[in-house]
Amino acid sequence: MGSWREWQHRSSITRYAMEIVGKKSQGLSITTLQDDKTVIISFNDRSLNFYVTDSLKESLKETINGKIEDGYQHFVLNLDNVKIIDSCGVGLIIVANNVTSSRNCKLYLSNIKPFIVKIFEIMRISKHLSIFDKEDDALARSEEHTSELQSPCNLVCRLLLEKK
Repeated sequence: MGSWREWQHRSSITRYAMEIVGKKSQGLSITTLQDDKTVIISFNDRSLNFYVTDSLKESLKETINGKIEDGYQHFVLNLDNVKIIDSCGVGLIIVANNVTSSRNCKLYLSNIKPFIVKIFEIMRISKHLSIFDKEDDALARSEEHTSELQSPCNLVCRLLLEKK
C-alpha cells in the first residue's frame, strides 16, 4: 500500500497534472491598422497545443469575423511568442486561413520559429500559407495587396462585376 510520504508524493503529482490539463489560454492581442484595413493578431501563449486551442479557436474565429464585418481585409498572425506547437495548434492556423480565405480576405503569418515552419513543410501546408520572417514584411505585403486592389483597373473591374 505504501507509506504516507509515497501517498503524499503521488497526490501532489496528481494535483500538478490536473493543473496542466485545466490550463487556460492567455488569449490574443489585437492591433488594428485602420488605414491599411489590417489586423495584427498575436498569440499570448507560449504553446499552441491541445490544452489551449479549444478556447483560442472560438476567440480567433470571432475576432476575424468581427473585423471582416468592420471592413478589415488583411490579417497578420504574429507567432513570435509561440515556442511549441502540436497538431491542434496547426489546426488553429488552418482554421484562421480557412475563415479568411472563405471571406475573400488575406492571412499572413509572421515571426514563426524555423522548426514550426519545418512542421508546416512536412505537413505540406506551407504552400497554402503566406509566411514571412518578420511582422513588418507581412505588413508590407498587405500594403502592396491593398494598393493592387485600389488600382484604377481593379476598381473598374469590381464596379462592372457589381452591376452584373
